[in-house]
Amino acid sequence: MNEETEFASKICNQLEAGMSALDPAVLMRLHKARGLALNAQNVRGLKFAGIVAAAEQEILSHAKTLLIVLALSVGTIGTYYWNGDEQAHEHDEIDSALLTDELPPTAYLDLGFQAWLKPSVDLSSQ
Repeated sequence: MNEETEFASKICNQLEAGMSALDPAVLMRLHKARGLALNAQNVRGLKFAGIVAAAEQEILSHAKTLLIVLALSVGTIGTYYWNGDEQAHEHDEIDSALLTDELPPTAYLDLGFQAWLKPSVDLSSQ
């Protein structure tokens, strides 16, 4: 790296020495050309920064939408599983009640029992 620094220093010294021998009109044109080049570079840099900012804004707006959709999906799936768990507990309670009842489970499957339930359901709804 030291050799590169020395080489760059020698080039700068040669340019400085040669600059003093140039005509002032040429120096003025070189100065203006340098200013135009720097302005063009800054404009390109600003354009690139604008593109980056626009892309970042676009990505962030999509990220917000994606985050909202993800949150809704997690909520929906969570609700679905929670309801399934609740139904499983209800079915467990019904099964426990059937198994601890004095009637055998086959009695509930008897058609006569179903017929006996219908009038009692009709009376209770009146």
